[in-house]
Amino acid sequence: MSIKDTQEWYKHERAKVLRKAQESKARVWNLLVPGDQDGWTAVELQQPLTLFKVVSSVKGDLVSTYDGVTQYELGRWTRAKAGAAGWPPLDACFYGTQVESKALSARFPPNSKHLDSPKVLMKMEAYGKSYFHADSGWWRVPNVRPISLLPITREQAAEVMQRASQAAAAAAAAAEGASARSPWLPC
Repeated sequence: MSIKDTQEWYKHERAKVLRKAQESKARVWNLLVPGDQDGWTAVELQQPLTLFKVVSSVKGDLVSTYDGVTQYELGRWTRAKAGAAGWPPLDACFYGTQVESKALSARFPPNSKHLDSPKVLMKMEAYGKSYFHADSGWWRVPNVRPISLLPITREQAAEVMQRASQAAAAAAAAAEGASARSPWLPC
């Protein structure tokens, strides 16, 4: 191989290494800052954002209607179960919206654990590496602190419970062999 051939080979090999390094860097960056996922856009909340959420009241405790496990306590932070070192997975985040009426009109998935429990409208603060769905107006946030419980009228409570009962009926129908459900979005 001549010196000129060696220089061309070196230039070509160096370009391949640099291209692979850029691809690796892009993959790492995508892990650190997720791209648009089914309409969910990554947003880092550095100041607390006020959100609203409907939760269940079970034996005096504020509990997630969906998973039946996550508990909320006024004034205490509740953190996502995953993603502490970076962007949390979407399914580890808590739902919330900036509009009370939107929270009250939320539709719970049929497999929610506390569909038949009494519901409460919770006002909360949220911060951290979050996601926003512009089409629906919903947020998924990794850290929430309930700051107050808001009164809801009997009519609003009845509407929330009626939607929850409809979801429970849908779950029963699904258990009896109904077709697969579409992905859930609380709107």
